Amino acid sequence: MDPLSIAASTTSLVLFASEVSNLAKDLYFAVKQKPELLRRISDEIYQLQLVLLHVGQYCQGANSGSLAAVFGSCEGTLRAIQTRLTSLRALFSQGTLSRLLAFRKFKDEMKEIEELRKHLESSKVTLGIALQVRRMQVARKSTYLLRVLVPAC
Repeated sequence: MDPLSIAASTTSLVLFASEVSNLAKDLYFAVKQKPELLRRISDEIYQLQLVLLHVGQYCQGANSGSLAAVFGSCEGTLRAIQTRLTSLRALFSQGTLSRLLAFRKFKDEMKEIEELRKHLESSKVTLGIALQVRRMQVARKSTYLLRVLVPAC
């Protein structure tokens, strides 16, 4: 993955994550019971955005083929979350009777969102590890260059 692709991927994922996070927040405020999961998913996505921004900053020029797979996984998970949240939003835009009948579907969707949140969390950890590895590579390279360029006195 070339540096331009990394920048484009991180930017598009951050923007998409923001859109999904806003959807979760809107739904959280629309639901009377204020399901904690909706707040947690919004927080999780926000943290993913921060990690993505750091990855975009530090992984420029890196041999980042493995990042493409993680980016793809993040995007797929975010799309699945978006689909579930959109489905929930549609449930709450219906009348009261329809909402009562859809309560079971709401619980099923929430379980599915929780599983997706866990997957997103593991992707975030993987990106964090990639970021740390890249930082260590940069530090090691800098140390090597200092030893080569500044001989011991």
